[in-house]
Amino acid sequence: MTRALLLGATALACWPAFAAGVSGADVAEIRAVIQRQARCLPPHPGTFAFRGVLIMGEEVVQSVQITDRAGGAWIAYHAMQRQQDGSWKTRGCRLVQPRTFSA
Repeated sequence: MTRALLLGATALACWPAFAAGVSGADVAEIRAVIQRQARCLPPHPGTFAFRGVLIMGEEVVQSVQITDRAGGAWIAYHAMQRQQDGSWKTRGCRLVQPRTFSA
């Protein structure tokens, strides 16, 4: 697969949430769900900042940038699922440490 084709496929897989029928109110509720969950986790992160909401196929994924108290950087990817009543629940979370690449 050529690099341009790969980049185009990645861009389509991560289409912005608003273009895929996830409203601003949905994003606010998704973030509120994640914030409630974060308050229950010991130890608490040093910083917690929401990044973009992505649509990956049928999945709605909210990414969160976390810096722990020791200064370590993390990205939490929260897979969200709309319930029958229209509310949002976390379906799962994957915590990864970003990697830097040198040329």
